[in-house]
Amino acid sequence: MKTAIVVLNHNLPELTDQTCTDIISRTKSDYDLYVIENGSDPNNLSKYCTNYIDTNLWVSGGLNYGIRVAMEKEDYTAIWCLFNDVKFAPQGDVLSFMLSCMQKYPRIGIIQPSWGNEWLLNESPLSSRNYTDPAISLAYAADPLCMLFRTSMIKDISNKLGPLNRPLWDESNKRNHGNGQLIQYMAYRNGWGTLTTNVFTTSEINLPAEQNSLIARGEEDSTWKSQGTIEREAWIRKRWRDISFFYSPNLLGTTNFKAMIHHFKSYIKMWYHLSNSNTSEKYCWETILSLCQRECENFLLTYPEYAKLSLDEIYHPN
Repeated sequence: MKTAIVVLNHNLPELTDQTCTDIISRTKSDYDLYVIENGSDPNNLSKYCTNYIDTNLWVSGGLNYGIRVAMEKEDYTAIWCLFNDVKFAPQGDVLSFMLSCMQKYPRIGIIQPSWGNEWLLNESPLSSRNYTDPAISLAYAADPLCMLFRTSMIKDISNKLGPLNRPLWDESNKRNHGNGQLIQYMAYRNGWGTLTTNVFTTSEINLPAEQNSLIARGEEDSTWKSQGTIEREAWIRKRWRDISFFYSPNLLGTTNFKAMIHHFKSYIKMWYHLSNSNTSEKYCWETILSLCQRECENFLLTYPEYAKLSLDEIYHPN
């Protein structure tokens, strides 16, 4: 199983070098490293630079560029997208562990180290697993900081995501706030699960936010966050308010007509609120998470064996 590792950089070569060095020292499985210089100044390139873009394509465009480059070069089993400020704990081969999960469970399309308990599937009558401290469990959301994608899943859902997803991230959402949930939602809808694990955790390196945000993004941190929130809300309204997007083939496949009617009413309500310009950003965000969780539960109806994922069944790193 060979993986393309795509790391995105914009004017922070020391940070990118640190991240890449850490990944290289950890990883024993077969991989190719792609470091995408996303509009960096020519004097601020990482020593690991493989591809240079003279224009900043922002986060979504830069990641899409890296994925396209990798897929054009080789038929990789998986593509691992990372920001340049990611850090992992503890020591160990993060990629090999995630690949072992992917190999063990063929309907898992996305894997990520743990990023907080808010990303875990809530208790559901569809699952008897105790999620209080899971080593491995299905999740209905994840952070784009560090996501491993099965290449066959990318090929399967790419055309279903829309013309702005070339091939994965929606480039109209350039800052990437909430963008990962659209991918996960469509993945679940087409029978691809998302896995999170507490064997490894991931977070962002703590650096002076204002200083490094201005260098890395071209915007001060406050601007990045405030404009990102506005952009996310507008993007959710525009992208998600089409009622056909809420249609659930997995739910219909269960022939549970009572549940179908219940969810249809919910979809109508969501469409109404997302189409209303006065709807709050909080409601928009909660709607995304609610829909992703619903599709996750629909996935468990189709593949009930995934409701009891157990660390004991797969490879455990030393």
